[in-house]
Amino acid sequence: MKINYNGTTIEVKDNLSLHSFVTELQLESRTIAAAVNEEIVPKKNWENFFLQEGMTVDIFNLVAGG
Repeated sequence: MKINYNGTTIEVKDNLSLHSFVTELQLESRTIAAAVNEEIVPKKNWENFFLQEGMTVDIFNLVAGG
C-alpha cells in the first residue's frame, strides 16, 4: 500500500503498525514524535495503530532547548 511519509509517497506492506514502521526505518523511537493525518499519535498507541492506504505520516525529531 502507499502512504505519504514526510512529503514523499512510499510503498509499505499491509497491516503495518506505526511501531513497526518506525522500527523498519531504524529510527530511535525515544527521540521522535509521529503525526498521522496531522494528528499526534501517542507512543503508547504505536503498537496498536495500523497504517492505511493514503495516510500521511510525519516523523519529527524532538529537540531540547528553548
